Amino acid sequence: MTYHSIYLDPPPPPGWPWKRLALAAVLLIGTGVGVYFLFWGGNQKRADALRDCRQGKLAQAEPTLIEVLNRHPEDTEVRNALARAYTFDNRPADALPHLSKLLEEQPDNVELLKLRMEQHGKLKQREAEYADLRRLIDLGAADDKLRKSGVGLAFSVGRFAEAAKLCEEALQNEPRDRGLRLLMANILRARGDDDGAGKLLDEMIREDPKNYNALLLRGVLHDENGRPEKAVEMLWRVYHEDPTRKRTCGYQLSLALSKIGQEEEARKVLAEVRRLQDVDLVNEAIKGQPENFDLQVRMAESLLKDGHTADGLSLLQFVLKKEPNYSPAHLALAAQYEKEGKTDLAARHRQLAGKK
Repeated sequence: MTYHSIYLDPPPPPGWPWKRLALAAVLLIGTGVGVYFLFWGGNQKRADALRDCRQGKLAQAEPTLIEVLNRHPEDTEVRNALARAYTFDNRPADALPHLSKLLEEQPDNVELLKLRMEQHGKLKQREAEYADLRRLIDLGAADDKLRKSGVGLAFSVGRFAEAAKLCEEALQNEPRDRGLRLLMANILRARGDDDGAGKLLDEMIREDPKNYNALLLRGVLHDENGRPEKAVEMLWRVYHEDPTRKRTCGYQLSLALSKIGQEEEARKVLAEVRRLQDVDLVNEAIKGQPENFDLQVRMAESLLKDGHTADGLSLLQFVLKKEPNYSPAHLALAAQYEKEGKTDLAARHRQLAGKK
């Protein structure tokens, strides 16, 4: 029987089975090589990026690691490496999502909780920061130092009962700690126990009559409880003796002075408080741009306009000390001296403003 009596198609050329097998082998080998390079090449790229990341080369490793996570979000090794690198690189906003994802799978991981708490702190996310601290306390993983820091944190987010408990525990270890005792006085006041707060503050003032933090809070408590005369006595001391608290204390002092009929004195104190506020705003504005003389001159002119003559003149002199030929500063000084009737000084600075 011939081939044509069975198949309609023409017979294959001689040797056709071997050619087909050879073609299949080539395709199989090609596919295997492709899979090998896809799998092992990808793995090598991941391994190289992890190595770079752990060696501090985040910028070089980050694109690859993000690509790996996009394809394999369950890759905890890569996520862990990225999270730690971001924390080390001071990128809390980038670290937080990865730390939170890792903690979903390991909610009791103390190291990760501490890392996330730090990132929340850097971003001033106090509620979330305190939540992580509470978790650490519940796990028994918070040492005395961490628990002590939790007192102020609990107070700042309005958890006064918890703050009081943490503070009491901390005071058992450090009963004479001034910061803790002052914080306890603030906690007592926030919880409505003015008598308890006052008693603690009086004790602190007897121990150190120059404890200006205690004097300030005690004065505020006296004023809030209808004793403005006693408030003025204590607040005057803080206002005159501690320049660092002059602005904070001055406002409270002006309120107490008004209540005992010393309106003129209250206005003077309040004017000084506003001057200090304006100066602080100016200093904050120019702090990040120390070489921006145009900004500094404008800030000086603003101070002069608001009646803060000494501060405005001081700032202009500061600019000229750094850049003696800066014309806008000379012109601002000339305008101020002319306003004060000091025509000779005004003319001198106008002449200096014209020099190149």
